[in-house]
Amino acid sequence: MQKIFNLLLITLFINFNLLAQSPNNFIKIEFVEKIMNRVDSVQQNLKYRKYKQFTEQKCVLYVGKNTAYYTFNFLKSDKEKYAEILNKNTLDPIILKNKETINAGLNKLSTLKEFNRIYIRKLNSKIIKINNYLETGNTYDKYYIEDTLEKIEWKLIDARKNIANFSCQKALGTFRGRFWEVWFTMQIPIPVGPWKLGGLPGLILEAKDSTSLYSYIVNSIENPIAEPIDGSLLLNDKVKKVSNKEWLNFQYLNKLEFQKKMEQLFSIFDIKDTAKPIEEGSANARNQENFRVMKLEFKLPYAPLEY
Repeated sequence: MQKIFNLLLITLFINFNLLAQSPNNFIKIEFVEKIMNRVDSVQQNLKYRKYKQFTEQKCVLYVGKNTAYYTFNFLKSDKEKYAEILNKNTLDPIILKNKETINAGLNKLSTLKEFNRIYIRKLNSKIIKINNYLETGNTYDKYYIEDTLEKIEWKLIDARKNIANFSCQKALGTFRGRFWEVWFTMQIPIPVGPWKLGGLPGLILEAKDSTSLYSYIVNSIENPIAEPIDGSLLLNDKVKKVSNKEWLNFQYLNKLEFQKKMEQLFSIFDIKDTAKPIEEGSANARNQENFRVMKLEFKLPYAPLEY
């Protein structure tokens, strides 16, 4: 069975390379990347905080003749995320303060060049080259990572469904500490998918880990795109180079530092809250509830995308 699977994978890969001889055969796949907000039981009791089950961001996978790259633009994403608030015409002091804070953050992002999170790889290679970033105080630390992707032992499941008008098959596999359920289509015989997922005889259009914390769903497919983009031009290998293990450790230490600062802020806010009664529906009441939820979020176990 495994030999048949490997033969099928090789055959499809060769067919794709033959199709890709044309410069016009360059595919753009947009995904919605979702991260679940993990305070469901608490959120049901909120009065003042608008709750969304998922934090969503749009990412794009480009696939050319020999190369695939997956990218996310922070500045563009934040502009879309906060568009509703920024476009409000109001004199509400709370909204005006939020606008001021958001615009300060956007201005900070706009000063950075090549500010994309990007994963780029050759289709016949296990090496994936990455740019990623951590916010530290008033600036961002940029990193360049070369990661070696181990082979995912996918189990093909006899289950099918249509996604974006493509017939897809289900597959299960474990990668970097998470158990994944994915749906791939052999109608687009490319062995890649969102993020670092891949290795199937077709493009992965949907993926979800077993905890439902992380998921990806295709939003649109453009094939071919009018003007192919060279992903290597977006990659900056002149910044600090680290291993993937070091990068994961930096993320963890960054989270601990941020948590420490927030706990100090919680402590100060708690002292202020006990000093005088809080009027129902006031800005202080809203702030108190937001802080209560944030405290509970910080108590949740650390669960990064990969371990």
